[in-house]
Amino acid sequence: MLVIIQTTVASEKDATTLSERLVNDRLAACCQISSPITSIYRWEGKIETSIEYQLTIKTTANRSEAAITHLRQHHPYSCPEIIQISADYVDPVYMNWATFSLSD
Repeated sequence: MLVIIQTTVASEKDATTLSERLVNDRLAACCQISSPITSIYRWEGKIETSIEYQLTIKTTANRSEAAITHLRQHHPYSCPEIIQISADYVDPVYMNWATFSLSD
């Protein structure tokens, strides 16, 4: 099963560093970094607005726990957004590629 993990970081450099580590360590088949987004949220009792970069991390269900652990350990935020979404459908060719990319 393919799993999507989503997170945000404050800089393109942080996004690239996290993505490269996840792919290099075979915890993600692919990471996509979105253009800057604007996030509006409540933090410590105040409404904040921040420019962030969103990462879409594609991995398999059996590697997702390790990928999430990696994010928790290396994410620059004290309270990182880490959301896991299970894909309802994945094209078999893409799934084969993702599975092969994560194999040793």
